[in-house]
Amino acid sequence: MTNHASQLTAASHQHTSRKPGRSFLALKIGILAGSLVVPLLLAELVVRKVYHEQLDTEYLRQHNRELFIGDFVTPSPDPDLLYELKPGVRTEWMGVTVVTHETEPVRVSTLDQSITNPAIRLAIVGDSMSFGWRINAENTYGEILRVHLEESLGVPVEVRNYSVPGYNSLQERILLEKTIVKDKPDIVILNYTHNDPDPTNTVPEGYMPPEYGDNFLRSALLKLTLRGLRFGESANSRLISQEGESEEFYDSFRSGGPIYDAHLEELRRFARVARNNDILPIAFNYCPYGLSPHSHYEVLHAPFEENLKESGFVYYDAYPDHRTHMTTQGWTDHSPFIISKTDSHPNVAGHEYAGNLLHAFLTTNDEVNTRLQKLASSYVSTGGHSIADTRIAKSYREAVAMSTRGEFAKAIPLFQGILEVNPDNGSVWIKLAEAYEGAGQTDDATKAYKEVIRRDSKSVHARRRLADIYFAQDEDEKAIRELKDLLACDANPRFQINVGGFLGSLLLKEERIDEARAVYERLQELTGDPHSTPDVFLGEAYLEHRDAASALPLLEKAVRDTPDNLRAREALVNGYSMQNLPDKVLAQLSVLLENQPNNIPWLKTASWLMACNSIPTPKTKDQALSYGRRAVELTSKNDPDCLLTLAAALANADRFDEAVEAASAARGIFARGGNTAAVAHVDGLLSKFKEGRPHRL
Repeated sequence: MTNHASQLTAASHQHTSRKPGRSFLALKIGILAGSLVVPLLLAELVVRKVYHEQLDTEYLRQHNRELFIGDFVTPSPDPDLLYELKPGVRTEWMGVTVVTHETEPVRVSTLDQSITNPAIRLAIVGDSMSFGWRINAENTYGEILRVHLEESLGVPVEVRNYSVPGYNSLQERILLEKTIVKDKPDIVILNYTHNDPDPTNTVPEGYMPPEYGDNFLRSALLKLTLRGLRFGESANSRLISQEGESEEFYDSFRSGGPIYDAHLEELRRFARVARNNDILPIAFNYCPYGLSPHSHYEVLHAPFEENLKESGFVYYDAYPDHRTHMTTQGWTDHSPFIISKTDSHPNVAGHEYAGNLLHAFLTTNDEVNTRLQKLASSYVSTGGHSIADTRIAKSYREAVAMSTRGEFAKAIPLFQGILEVNPDNGSVWIKLAEAYEGAGQTDDATKAYKEVIRRDSKSVHARRRLADIYFAQDEDEKAIRELKDLLACDANPRFQINVGGFLGSLLLKEERIDEARAVYERLQELTGDPHSTPDVFLGEAYLEHRDAASALPLLEKAVRDTPDNLRAREALVNGYSMQNLPDKVLAQLSVLLENQPNNIPWLKTASWLMACNSIPTPKTKDQALSYGRRAVELTSKNDPDCLLTLAAALANADRFDEAVEAASAARGIFARGGNTAAVAHVDGLLSKFKEGRPHRL
């Protein structure tokens, strides 16, 4: 032992006496490393705090579903393409069914058999419009065009839809070179929209999976760096880096600058690649806008047409025809052709119209029609004669068109006939159930939705419709059961919040308060909003049931606990209004407008209450005018309610001539819209103002 101890002592002495310089060097290295580690740790903390939502894997898994395309796109090995359609997919998406080819990135019909020996092969490439946003494949304009061509040429035609939501001209050119050329179509139709020049700078789930960048260090800073490098590899990121002050825009669309010039070059390359492979390139510009000013056409359409024709495209701009159609129909906007006011993608009628326009153009354009006729003649001369069976898809389109027009009773037997031939098609079962609902055959609709769920237990659309039917029939217990099952179908927080809010309200209606509070506690976790407390949720739910007495104590407590809780204050406005407490309403509105001075509904309500208060003061007169004027300015003098509110505020300030002018302007807007009840109401106010009397509540 002694010998061993002496050896250790000697070794220690030898080490300390022999390496004094190295100890100092180690100290310096330690200090340097510390000076690097501390900033890295600080950067890590900042990244975790600031970029949590962009980096947390679980959060991304749930929230990226809000982009809606993650189930049918996949990361592309080509960094410039970013993402592409995933083969072999069959999924329910936004109320429709998306099916892709088993081995190729092509969206296919759920009804018709694929064509094995077509006379003419067409390819369509574009973004969400030609893909068929919220439209079944059978109703997209490509399928409409296919049927028309088969009927007019008498030969089978194949139309392959390679479109992907979010694609721009760069990605469309890459897809042509990488995939479409190999399939040897006779014609390729490029669907053009005015946002095609824009870089793809969003991050859909399929392009960069939520797990991309995860590392054994669990470092958020490293994950952010890796994800940034992944996007930095793409040509889209290089396009974004080119953006500068020289970019030109019209109506928010690019019309000039480096990025626009790069876009034009991509289109020229697209046309060259197609022509070099004996594929006829057609650019189809279908933008179903309203009656835009002529300058819209002059800036965005006319120069572009010249560019594309020079590049080698056969070019068809449908905008002039669309504008003429709107004028002929007496339309002031394009709502008959779009999904909704907040979603301007073409609806079923818009796709059918586009298919009709495109067919008329293709069969009258000399270059295109010559090729079509030559291909058809060659097919027949070599023994081809069978025309593809399009009866099922055609019947489906007719039934959908009938439902769209409200002719549900006529559509039902068509959907039933399709299901006799193709009983496993879930999208047809859903359309049949909707037709039953529209025709008032609720029991049949319920059975059809249950059949959809039997085939697909996670059918979000069917379960939600069933819950709505049960709710309308006051079968709350059944609705609650359906909503609970619905919550298990999709983990997307926005979906959970939407469905959970409905469920909580029903539980409250059934006086199952503890269960409702538990649901709302979960909703607060999902929102991550400290102001969306269970008390606020419960208070709002009580207000939905017109129970202000139960709602107000909960909401008042929420405001006492958190004075800046604007959500609770807005709910208090509704609750106090129900109990006819204008002073308390105004007190809440004044706080709300301090935080959001341009909130039009709040401005209107505050101005109206102040203007029509039975005991006005100089201060409330001025405040009512200020709020009313701001609301009118923010709505560009086009909102009749705002104009009428301002009229009341002017009359309250004894400025009756101006009040009559504002009220008359509101009356004109109501009259043009055919709102006779509103016109009568305004006439009553005008009588008061002309007599020099303000309006009082």
